[in-house]
Amino acid sequence: MGIDARIEDENGQCIEELGDPKDLVAVLLPRYDDNTSNCMRFIDPYGDTTFNKPQMPILAKELKESIEKTSNAEAKEHGKRLLEMVKKVSEEVHLYLKFYGD
Repeated sequence: MGIDARIEDENGQCIEELGDPKDLVAVLLPRYDDNTSNCMRFIDPYGDTTFNKPQMPILAKELKESIEKTSNAEAKEHGKRLLEMVKKVSEEVHLYLKFYGD
């Protein structure tokens, strides 16, 4: 099981969901001790991780870099769909991007 992503409102209601049955998010993640990562290294494959609107520009930058670096075509496509979710959260108030690990 991979790391599913959801856009949620301030009450925890799911607005949009992107499942990860092939564990593609893990392909895009940096190591947890990668000090060049300010957001993505904290996505917990075994727990839940929440990002808010002010974090979206940093998350988008890191995600774009990960997409460019990977040679896995499926992970690239999954990453692009995640970027669309990041964009939605950055454009509206009271939305959060939440990652659900195992």
